[in-house]
Amino acid sequence: MSKSKQSNLHEISGKILYVGQPESFVTKAGNTKSFRILVMEVYYGNYANPVSFEFGIMNMGQLNGINEGDWVTVSFALSGQKIVKDGKARFYDKNIGLAVVKED
Repeated sequence: MSKSKQSNLHEISGKILYVGQPESFVTKAGNTKSFRILVMEVYYGNYANPVSFEFGIMNMGQLNGINEGDWVTVSFALSGQKIVKDGKARFYDKNIGLAVVKED
């Protein structure tokens, strides 16, 4: 059996449906995390789906000048968290926005 190398960098293009304002929350460790949400319309076959991307403090400035209706390409990484409650595991996935490029 050979080992495969995996890349977690992805890119997708679509129309912007929503660009959120900065939001913040305090973690259990007392750290403040800030982020902005970008929602983009992407297609799976013939069906349009709204997909959200979370841009952290280091990348959220890239959303300045991006407006609803713009066509963009987003580079992102997949992230997830497992939470066990009452013996049952639940998984919460997110798309971490890394870069956004507005198309002409």
